Amino acid sequence: MKRLILCITAVIAIGMTSCNSPLDHKGSSETPGVPSTPPQNPYELVEADVFEAFSLSKGHITASAAAKKITNGTPASGITFTERKMIAYDDQAGTFTVEVKGTKDGKNFSQKISVTGFTHPLAGKTIQSIADCELNLDDAIEHNYSLAKYIEEVKKDPSGKKLVKKLSFMLSDSVTTIELGEHDSYTLVAEAQAVGTKVWVQPSVVFRKLTEGGTETLVKNTEFSFTHLNSSLKKDYFEAKDVFKYILDKTADIAIKVDSKEFASSFYAFAKKSGQAPVNLFTEGFKTKIQNYAALYQNKDSDEHLALDISYGAFQPKNGGIDADDYTGTVTIKLCIATNEQIVNQNDITAIKPIEKSGFASIPDNAALAKKNHLFFNLIPKSSLSPADKTNWKNKVFSRALLRINESNNAITDNPFGGSDSLFNLCVNSENTNPATYLGSAGGSYGGASKTKNNKVIFIENIQLEKKANSTSMEVLVKLKGSGPVLKVTTEP
Repeated sequence: MKRLILCITAVIAIGMTSCNSPLDHKGSSETPGVPSTPPQNPYELVEADVFEAFSLSKGHITASAAAKKITNGTPASGITFTERKMIAYDDQAGTFTVEVKGTKDGKNFSQKISVTGFTHPLAGKTIQSIADCELNLDDAIEHNYSLAKYIEEVKKDPSGKKLVKKLSFMLSDSVTTIELGEHDSYTLVAEAQAVGTKVWVQPSVVFRKLTEGGTETLVKNTEFSFTHLNSSLKKDYFEAKDVFKYILDKTADIAIKVDSKEFASSFYAFAKKSGQAPVNLFTEGFKTKIQNYAALYQNKDSDEHLALDISYGAFQPKNGGIDADDYTGTVTIKLCIATNEQIVNQNDITAIKPIEKSGFASIPDNAALAKKNHLFFNLIPKSSLSPADKTNWKNKVFSRALLRINESNNAITDNPFGGSDSLFNLCVNSENTNPATYLGSAGGSYGGASKTKNNKVIFIENIQLEKKANSTSMEVLVKLKGSGPVLKVTTEP
């Protein structure tokens, strides 16, 4: 019985195998009508493929730069890279290895490529002279670092970018110049050392090296010596004048406060009289920054370099240090940063920067003057005019200076309508019959400046009154502070 069951099981198994593996008449297991696909051979990427894709050539680029271009650069068309990885490079040996994956001509590739023969592009050349060397002292001045603290800080960046703003050298071929940083054909770095009160810049041309699985290291190229330039590579640390220039450069753009309701000449007049820059000319932001620097340099604490009494003002405020143009609404100031004593005495000031700001109140032309927004001139009859009075006025001829500024910068007013025999009162900027109430009356701090109808200070250089025969109107000629022409407005009783 057991033998019978086994035979039946075998027969069933053979039947099932026949059903699950259909064969054609030739015994093939493939599905009828579907052609077979032969296996693809992968593409073997060669050195020339890579060089062409990334425009590489030996002798013009370091091995590390070549490896980085392959890894990060944009390849030319023809090859599609799906993966690029740096494995190793050595500038001194002129070798690199990269791992790449992708397709070319419809075929896949996945391989490591090792390249040799990358001779260093600067081989055979030497350092001839310094082209430029400028310390980067911005952080040092910003924090008032001592020399020792500065050296400590710049050593945190082995590239030398914290040490110098500019560093370049001419090579022995008298053609090639090299400068700080990593370049395709070389890498120039710089370190620092304190020598007395000076900073010794110590440059090096270096080889870059990366071992598989490691991190990049820099190896000094001993073929390049800078020792013959050591005296020129020792630079002075910052002084007071450097601090003043730095602060001025950092704050000048925000120094001046523009107020469309104030005339530029008001600041000129104040400076001319007092010999000081008016405080209200400066922004609060600017004053705060100056105060912060003044506090930083007030005392020389640990790890600090200088103690300075820092202030701000105008250079030669009485002699053009602050100028104005009321035709354009523009203030010009020779802004300076120095010690308080230097600004008061106006001596030994080195940090000076001219600044021009527009947007202040202005009277650009005759039409603007006629609007009476700032200045107006009215002839008011003292009593009713008889026909004879009208005729006399029409025939009258005169030219008189209503306002002028003398050599002492004081205002001189002369009112031709002030006498008892005058038919009119001349009212300027108000109903007051005395023009001197507003003309030349801005106060002792402003010299000969005047006031507008809104009691804003304005420096008017001259006002001339002219009456022509056979005319019922009088011309008022006004010369403002600035480069514009004499403005004219007419007034009629």
